[in-house]
Amino acid sequence: MLKLAGTIGAESYCRELPPGRYIAGRTADCDLFIDNKTVSRRHAKILVLPGDDCLYLSDLESSNGTWVNGIRIQVRTKVLPGDRISFGQVELTVIGTDAEETTLPDPTDHTP
Repeated sequence: MLKLAGTIGAESYCRELPPGRYIAGRTADCDLFIDNKTVSRRHAKILVLPGDDCLYLSDLESSNGTWVNGIRIQVRTKVLPGDRISFGQVELTVIGTDAEETTLPDPTDHTP
């Protein structure tokens, strides 16, 4: 299952995305509530299809744009695990199922 993870202000944010349609935005009735003034009330639409290892992202004419890996999107865009999504100034990373099973190396371990 895909997840969106990052920080919003000083708070950690992690949201699982089972198959479905989601609206990301600043109002409490959005499926993905993002409390940040640079995020529009209804900022973007996310579509996750059953069996897919990606999501599809569309901007909903937001004021500050929806970005994937630093590029502003204008049309529905396929987003893969590891990609960064920005809603205004809020950046989240798409995490795939495999990432949960991967153990990252200890950066302080210098053994070959």
